[in-house]
Amino acid sequence: MSTKPYNRQEDEGTSQVNDPMAAYHRLSADTNPHVLSDAELEIILRSKEEYERGEYYTQEEVNKLMKQWLS
Repeated sequence: MSTKPYNRQEDEGTSQVNDPMAAYHRLSADTNPHVLSDAELEIILRSKEEYERGEYYTQEEVNKLMKQWLS
């Protein structure tokens, strides 16, 4: 089976999604990383604290609870 050779674009100003450097390693001038709101940050911090205290269910435990609740 033959595959097409990868031809990287030489023009650095026109990155495309199929160019791995554009998709994974570079931010363009008009791209901003997501900034968490105070509410989102609070939820994440609360979740980390709950996890550290062991306040979570495994998927198996949730499946058993669902069966109990629905029967």
